Amino acid sequence: MKINKTKRNIVVLNTAVTALSLNDPDYISLTDMLKVKDGDFFIFDWLRNYNTVEFLGIWGNRS
Repeated sequence: MKINKTKRNIVVLNTAVTALSLNDPDYISLTDMLKVKDGDFFIFDWLRNYNTVEFLGIWGNRS
């Protein structure tokens, strides 16, 4: 199986964010997005949000 990999930067609200495509699905770098957010606890607040946890559960179980 051949892997098609494309890496590019997209600009979101004046911030460069890495986007990676692997055989069709696209992935974005959460680390790049968090670089612009003030505060060390942003990721913890984000993960405490019920909608985020629900999304991650659905996303992780997709076929």
